[in-house]
Amino acid sequence: MAFLVRKLHLLEDLYYFCDADESISEDLEKNSTIDRSEKLYAYKTTIDKKNLEPKPEDFLREKKFLGYRTFDTGDFSLAKASYFFVQAQEPNETAFQKAAEAIYLEALWQNIRFVDDLFYLRILEEGGKMLFQILRTIETKGTI
Repeated sequence: MAFLVRKLHLLEDLYYFCDADESISEDLEKNSTIDRSEKLYAYKTTIDKKNLEPKPEDFLREKKFLGYRTFDTGDFSLAKASYFFVQAQEPNETAFQKAAEAIYLEALWQNIRFVDDLFYLRILEEGGKMLFQILRTIETKGTI
């Protein structure tokens, strides 16, 4: 599957509420602005631009749950910044790895630097379908 890598300029922080075991009590969900249809994870990567033939399993390592989307301040925020991102349907680990690889290759091609060693994974429901987004923060020159 080929992925189209796009540039995203996130204009405001997105907040997430974290419950370590990915469960939220129904009382908390009813009385707050938590959206269980959207989850955020982070992966570390061991690949940098010196890796000309990286192994697929090295793109996404050390998966960590960061939270459910909330419209209040949360435990974590996906920061206002510029990102390379891929969006697709049918969330699965193989697709996540291939999307991360596509982002890495696009950055090499455009000579874009990444800010850190993290990929973010958003899993969300849109129009009754599950989809995913893989994002990686990129350096920008000037302002957004």
